[in-house]
Amino acid sequence: MIKPVFYGLMMLLAPCLAAEEKTSLEEIQAELKEDPQVFISFVPLKSQWVGDLKREDGTRDARGVRLERGGVIEGQIFMARVYPNGSYNTADIFWYRKAIPADEKLRSCQTLEQLNGLLGEFGGSGYAGWGGPEWAHQGAHAWLLFSPVADDRMSCVRVFAQVGDEKPAKIKRIFIERGELKPADPGNAQEWEKYLSGADVFDLDELAKEKEREIFPQPLRDLVAVEELPYDAEYKQLSAAVQAVRNDPDPELFYQLAKHLDHGRHGLSGLLGQIMVNEFETLKLQPWGEQQEKKAAMACIDSMQYASKKSRRQITLTLLKLCGGGAVEVDDGSEWGVVAAKQMKEGYTVSYLSVQQKATLEQTQQALRDLYSKYRKAKQ
Repeated sequence: MIKPVFYGLMMLLAPCLAAEEKTSLEEIQAELKEDPQVFISFVPLKSQWVGDLKREDGTRDARGVRLERGGVIEGQIFMARVYPNGSYNTADIFWYRKAIPADEKLRSCQTLEQLNGLLGEFGGSGYAGWGGPEWAHQGAHAWLLFSPVADDRMSCVRVFAQVGDEKPAKIKRIFIERGELKPADPGNAQEWEKYLSGADVFDLDELAKEKEREIFPQPLRDLVAVEELPYDAEYKQLSAAVQAVRNDPDPELFYQLAKHLDHGRHGLSGLLGQIMVNEFETLKLQPWGEQQEKKAAMACIDSMQYASKKSRRQITLTLLKLCGGGAVEVDDGSEWGVVAAKQMKEGYTVSYLSVQQKATLEQTQQALRDLYSKYRKAKQ
């Protein structure tokens, strides 16, 4: 059986102040009524709310629900669990609704438009893909909502809908989790253990990431650790680490990157792109030195022998961008046999072409060496 897992996306806020005024849902509602355009950032709640969302099989998330801060964005009230570095997970932010429709009403919806009509588009997160093999190319949406039902009780719901790519988008499957929230008791130690704070969740996530990084050898492990630093919003430390790689490229690092490039948890293809071409220009880097760039480019090409076919395509694409565009035959395990990149005013357009006979690894590597040689000559 396929079950949705709600990890959400990590968002970053401004750093939280050491001492902040606290608010309540009633006070937030009053401010919004007085000024419909008001923006209220993530303000600590006078009373936190805790509870559980029960899945359809009766199980609960081991972290529970704890709503610590509230505010208003674009006229919509929210409450959320927030991490100590000012970030939050979109799976931990719940949006206010005066009333939440019953399960039967939600399940009667046939299209995404109908579900949006009941739940509202604000508070629904879009996902590019989800599910098992038969839905690998479908999209999905999630809503996390809360609604007061008494002074000391709120109902909450998480709705997850898997939809097709037709228009209007039809609902293929829908999962509903419901629960109740109550005011938290700050002095209840067992409650703190059952319904984790943002700080506790943050610590658990950091420990899990540290454990997962153990699969990487050095020096790759240290570079991934810097890439995952939670307090590097302006990428200062990552910029310094990548600049150090550029100053003295270690071929072994590129071989390690190639071996782990398609490791799903860490997205190491992004690291390769940042090292070679400062992809998306997120880092503050000095231009390549000619000899250092050549050493790194040749290490990338040599590293393809350690990479999966899928990763060979990514390495090829990165090198095409380094060289200002081009087209190279590469066997990436798909129906395509040629990857091409064309430099535009902003970024690159990427296309794939099919061929009758796939190039060997050695042919791809030689084509990339020739392309890089032409690129260097053109720059002289």
